[in-house]
Amino acid sequence: MIEIMLPGGICVRVAWVRGGRGAAAGIGCAAVIGLPTGTRVWLAAGVTDMRKGFDGLSMLVQAVLRRDPFSGHVFVFRGRRGT
Repeated sequence: MIEIMLPGGICVRVAWVRGGRGAAAGIGCAAVIGLPTGTRVWLAAGVTDMRKGFDGLSMLVQAVLRRDPFSGHVFVFRGRRGT
């Protein structure tokens, strides 16, 4: 589950459904980290080999998403076990 605080104090909670058949979203969160205005959250679809570490994941951001991993945006990856 991911909780994202949007500008204006709006909090969105997203939970993935097992089997990858969609997501359920709801409003109302506990204390979460707020993101600066203009920050984008990139959710990588599919399963990522988390053994790559930070360097390998930043290479994926550059090569696959064609984004700068040091841009200040948030990149979210999902491991094989959903962690």
